[in-house]
Amino acid sequence: MINRVLSRSPNCNWLLPNICIYFFFLNLGKNPVLAIFYYFYRASFIYFWLSELIVKATPLIIIALGLSIGFRAGVWNIGAEGQFTIGAFWWGDILAFYPTSVFWILPLSFFIPKIWRI
Repeated sequence: MINRVLSRSPNCNWLLPNICIYFFFLNLGKNPVLAIFYYFYRASFIYFWLSELIVKATPLIIIALGLSIGFRAGVWNIGAEGQFTIGAFWWGDILAFYPTSVFWILPLSFFIPKIWRI
């Protein structure tokens, strides 16, 4: 019985979210098939959107690489996403108040989350 349920699990992993997205777009009054098509088409085949995808995915890939090192070491919760968020917050805050001196922002955005973690 359990093996039959588990064998259907991979199908549910992509089917149920797509059904939810379909009804979400329907409730918004949009064509769900067209919206999902453009969502994947723009991210994959148009140069501008592909570059935007790379720009937005790069920090997350770096975080994932750092987490993979921690996972291999047996450390399960190192708070990488929170450190990224705090670093981005401080970077934006410092740029808003001190827009002319930016050479020390990168080291500061690296050390502020470490201090925040303590």
